[in-house]
Amino acid sequence: MPNKITGANAGGARQLPMRTHRAARVAQFRCWGRRKVAQMILHKFQLVVLGCLVVVIAGWIILSPPGKGTGNDQRLSRMVRTENWGWRLLCVENRLPSPVVRLFHVDALRDRYKCEAQVINEDFLVSGYLTKALITLNKLPITPTNPASCWTEARRRLNAGVRIDFCRLIAWETNQVLVECRARDLALVRTAIENP
Repeated sequence: MPNKITGANAGGARQLPMRTHRAARVAQFRCWGRRKVAQMILHKFQLVVLGCLVVVIAGWIILSPPGKGTGNDQRLSRMVRTENWGWRLLCVENRLPSPVVRLFHVDALRDRYKCEAQVINEDFLVSGYLTKALITLNKLPITPTNPASCWTEARRRLNAGVRIDFCRLIAWETNQVLVECRARDLALVRTAIENP
């Protein structure tokens, strides 16, 4: 039976552990650690760039027009969508640190979306596609104490009444509401808000 020698290799020679100076081992591990840290930083940077790219592509897809036509209904949906994105960017701007907002020009993008929606809105008002009307609320269940309760009641009546694609409550007083909607929907909006 052959003698077993611990640490022997296939040739039978015994391998001794290689002794290195402690400073050389520490430097070797330090270099390995720096390399790993650099790789981690690179991976984090790649993830941030990928995330920004996904956000840009998603925004581009969402903000693209719904079809190839340029009808008023499609322009109206584009106006509403760009206006909503302007408000969303305002919320993002309030939540992000200011250096990030300046880096990605969030405020300029928000202003651009709001201006684009405002231009389309003014075009619609001039052409007569959208109209504004002052509607009086009749038969209020309670005496309105402030304009907000009037707005809440008008919104409740509008949501309970009929389905209207676009209707915006612009201003309100104690028993009146200024409404902006499509001209063809004005009679429906007036009926829904005036009569509960």
